[in-house]
Amino acid sequence: MWTPRSALLLLFRVAVLFCTANGGCEGFVQLDKFVEEVMDCKGIPGLALAVVYGADTETRWYGLRDVRHNLPVDRHTLFPIGSLTKAFTSALVAHVLGDRDNVSWDTPVRKILGDTFEMPDRFQTHDLCLRDILAHKVGLEEYTPFQLMGLNLTGEQLESRVRHFDERLPFRSEFSYSNLMYGLAGHVLERLTNDTWADALRKRLTGPLGMADTHTARAVLEEGEGRGNLAQGYLVDPLQGASLALDQEQLRAVTDAGVSAGGVVSTTGDMARWMRFHLKGGKTPEGVRLVRKRLLQETHAPQMAITSGTFPREGRYRPDSAVDDTVPAYSMGWVTGTYRGYRRLVHGGTLASYNSLLTLFPSENIGIFTASNGVAQFQSDVHWSIHNYISDFGLGEIPWLNSSTICQQRHRRHAGSHAGKTVLLVAILP
Repeated sequence: MWTPRSALLLLFRVAVLFCTANGGCEGFVQLDKFVEEVMDCKGIPGLALAVVYGADTETRWYGLRDVRHNLPVDRHTLFPIGSLTKAFTSALVAHVLGDRDNVSWDTPVRKILGDTFEMPDRFQTHDLCLRDILAHKVGLEEYTPFQLMGLNLTGEQLESRVRHFDERLPFRSEFSYSNLMYGLAGHVLERLTNDTWADALRKRLTGPLGMADTHTARAVLEEGEGRGNLAQGYLVDPLQGASLALDQEQLRAVTDAGVSAGGVVSTTGDMARWMRFHLKGGKTPEGVRLVRKRLLQETHAPQMAITSGTFPREGRYRPDSAVDDTVPAYSMGWVTGTYRGYRRLVHGGTLASYNSLLTLFPSENIGIFTASNGVAQFQSDVHWSIHNYISDFGLGEIPWLNSSTICQQRHRRHAGSHAGKTVLLVAILP
């Protein structure tokens, strides 16, 4: 039976195929208009988009990566992806576990780091495992400044200091998001691989996947890996309302102990490869098994219930939803739930003024990635809106959002110009 749903689904598929085959995209004119109108009303300087649909990939670029020099966002533009890094860390653990018979998700961390490793209490010391860390079950105070205030905290220092952290929630009692614990996971990986986290990632995942433009933020700044393509970040001056350029040196604030929580920078092309890796169950673009399917699927499986209010449905995480849109549980580097009745994996990332979002519909073989370079207050709503809009088309539904809906919500049109000033701001990794 021919329905509006089937017509929309066909339209989306034809658009993707046309775009992929011709390098142009008449079928995405409606999407381009939607994105550009929302960016304009929210004051977003630049945004990059990648959509994976079956065997096809479409990448789109909007606005400017550098306003002062009028440089557009393009296929080479690098965006810090913040906490999307966490899925890289969990997948890296899955890869390592596939090589070792003596370590599992539930192996006590103390057996890996040694008897000198201690947590704040005896139970945590002897029972803490990688599953606890990656699913945010630990419950310690975050102490984010240790990661972000230029202290250059190392994994070894984090290992020795974690025993002194205060307990915010009882161990394994509630979901308790922690960047520092992901830093500890990165340190555990370094022990297991005898490599730095960044080198292990390159050798085991991004290298085999052909993600040559994916680096750590510190490598970009210190080793010059693609620095000329790094998007300039922008923040709003809270007093004048004008947009200020972020000092990119602030990205150095992601220390060695924080890189596994939020230190990756990447491009749309590489992130499309990353999405396809997950949608293909751990295989390379050539179909070669890279990570055991069972182990990768464990990173996608619900691990810890997300209590009410952790990810609010309004404010900076997402606009109010008129459809089924749930985030009931955290996996390992992913939030798992449903959208319009379809299973969905999703995670957002923020680093300073940069914001990103990645959505997967495994059963429908759909992946969506967006990244932007400012303005921090409004970006999350923009990303959720774009993802919901594309998801509706991909799932064959009539979109419930339009640009007017998004622009009217908390509408504050960008005031002032992108001044040539530079602002220093401590990075944030939500």
